[in-house]
Amino acid sequence: VNSHNRYNFKKVEEKWQKLWEKNKTFSSKIDKNKKKFYCLEMFPYPSGK
Repeated sequence: VNSHNRYNFKKVEEKWQKLWEKNKTFSSKIDKNKKKFYCLEMFPYPSGK
């Protein structure tokens, strides 16, 4: 593979990070009027037992 056909990770990463920041994709809103809770997501490699 020559250098012209290589995937430009830096360019793609920059594009998506700007879009995510603009759209506030990974932000959350905190409602201090709601009761706090703890949510444990599934572990990455559950045993299935």
